[in-house]
Amino acid sequence: MTDLDFKSSFSEVARLVNAAAAGASAEDPIALTDAQDRFAFAARVFRSSRDMRVIDVADTIEPSAEATATLQDVGVDYDTLKSFFHTQVEQGRSKLPCQPYMYDLCKTGSLSIPSFLTGETISASGSFFYILEERGGARLFYHFCDRKPYVLVPGVFSGFFVGVYFFEDNVYVNWSSVYSRKNSLDDLNVLRALIATYPEKVARYLSGSPKPPAVIFASLNHIGHTALQEYEPFHFLAEQGAFATMDTMFVGPSGFFEAERLFPELAGLDAVGFETMHEAFLCSIESERLAFRPALGDFSFSAALAARFQTMLSAPDVVDAARQVKPIPGAPTVWFEVRTNDRFWTNQVEGVAAIANRLAETYPGLQIVTAGWSKPLAGQVKDYDLKMIEQDRQVAEDIKSLLDDGIAFTDVTGWSPTEKAAAAISIDLYVAVYSSGIIFTSCIAQKPGVIFGSNYYLRSKERMQYFDGRWAYCDFPANVQFVSSGKVEDIKVGQVKSYWNFEVDWTDVYDSIVLALNAKRVEAAALTEA
Repeated sequence: MTDLDFKSSFSEVARLVNAAAAGASAEDPIALTDAQDRFAFAARVFRSSRDMRVIDVADTIEPSAEATATLQDVGVDYDTLKSFFHTQVEQGRSKLPCQPYMYDLCKTGSLSIPSFLTGETISASGSFFYILEERGGARLFYHFCDRKPYVLVPGVFSGFFVGVYFFEDNVYVNWSSVYSRKNSLDDLNVLRALIATYPEKVARYLSGSPKPPAVIFASLNHIGHTALQEYEPFHFLAEQGAFATMDTMFVGPSGFFEAERLFPELAGLDAVGFETMHEAFLCSIESERLAFRPALGDFSFSAALAARFQTMLSAPDVVDAARQVKPIPGAPTVWFEVRTNDRFWTNQVEGVAAIANRLAETYPGLQIVTAGWSKPLAGQVKDYDLKMIEQDRQVAEDIKSLLDDGIAFTDVTGWSPTEKAAAAISIDLYVAVYSSGIIFTSCIAQKPGVIFGSNYYLRSKERMQYFDGRWAYCDFPANVQFVSSGKVEDIKVGQVKSYWNFEVDWTDVYDSIVLALNAKRVEAAALTEA
């Protein structure tokens, strides 16, 4: 079969799947028999093809004549579709700690939306998902059998609907103000290849009866994104009793916290595991379930979620693992995040040691904790993780070698996220680059801290501004000091400012630590008097 033959056959696959969703029977038109070979061939063809027509839709974009004509071919009104995407984003940024359509899915057992083709309410006839092997996230596609069948594409992190793909016309409309067009196109080509690889199974799945929902527990590619955009909606749905109506959970590679340990409400569900892209795609189809992954558009970490974490961390085996951090009464335990991959303090070894030695003059019995790269859960450790742990541990050893006698020292680099979170409960203050490391200390442990970083972060008030005495994404108070951006010098690393390293005088960091410790002391005294 030539590339040209395969391209032309995809329209037949699309026809086959859409016809099956409407109740017709069908057979597999693809000649290749081995699924892996077939997928490799399909992916190669689709990723190199230029036959997909792409349109960007956003409030700031005026439709070109070509875009308008393409939408007319598909039978879609430009303004109606733009309004649909805009409404989805606005609803997703509501106060509900979960995307509204996901909440409705839990309550009703089906995913229903207003049709931008007819104005009527329609329900999904299926969903497909797979793991983005390059970026690690769970990507979902919801198939709707409307006047014209299509797939809605939620974003990897937020759960917003960021695009719609019309199979029969091979047209993709991208809500360009929300998600990258390139990422969506790459993902859609993978989806096309997967459907072409398993057309019979896809057709059978979409033509069947309504599917009961199955929740996906699969980590995103970054602990910060996972903790702030995935765990909060999981917590909300668990508290609502939403999982009590389900019987299945799809469990993907999750290197941070075990599903049932953090969310005992999931413990009674049948767990269907997946590791590869193929396995993930087939989970829904072979299990006859409508897959969904709770997600949140904006960062959020509630006090109630922190309490859930702390309940998990009070388990005896976790407490035992964290007992290496033993605070000394009357002396502070200060946590320093160390980094070697990006966004790091270039003089962190000498700077942290100098700060610790100066603090020890005022606080005999001072304990220092260094925290670098976490070790993912068993089975999810990659060579890159081992490399980062080795690098960060060397930084910790270099710091230790410069500390004065009498300063207690513990390095938690390479500990699991659960062990690190438990250790953070025992500290008094943290010092960290603005990054995912503050999930452990600020969000879970609710500790005061000192934050610094490149000017990109220190000047990005919408990312990290303190609102009414609390983090923008946390609803519990935390005393946080920021090192002034005027005292930080960026060290350019490539073209992406958010990954630049920085220089800062250690005395400026020390001054912020003293302010934070004094504030903590005043707060403790006020509580004692009360």
